[in-house]
Amino acid sequence: MTDAIFDTLVSESLRIATASAGANLAGFGMDLAYALEQKAGLSRISVIKTGDRRYMLRATCSAQASTDAAGALAHVWEQDLRYAAFAAHRIRRDGPATELAFVTRSGDDADSLCVTGLIRVIQASDEA
Repeated sequence: MTDAIFDTLVSESLRIATASAGANLAGFGMDLAYALEQKAGLSRISVIKTGDRRYMLRATCSAQASTDAAGALAHVWEQDLRYAAFAAHRIRRDGPATELAFVTRSGDDADSLCVTGLIRVIQASDEA
């Protein structure tokens, strides 16, 4: 997915639904940390709330050199984290890092919640 298309989907989702905050956003952050560790097998996980509507949550974590970080992120996003009503994500690789930017919403009205975020995985080197 291109940056322009992803940016449009984020803007549209934030226009349609209410930006998640407080306990709801904290709960999504806890689910995110759990899924990254327990389902994707990643380590050194940190999840923070940013105050930025584009990336409400930012997660950083580490992966072994042999891990398919992009595949693990996409799988855990689709199977364990996204809301059923709507979700989109974009994956980028930058050297030893893989990033998954996401947007998801619980419905298509103002009573629905929208969550955005960025997950950054740093791949361990083979030479440790």
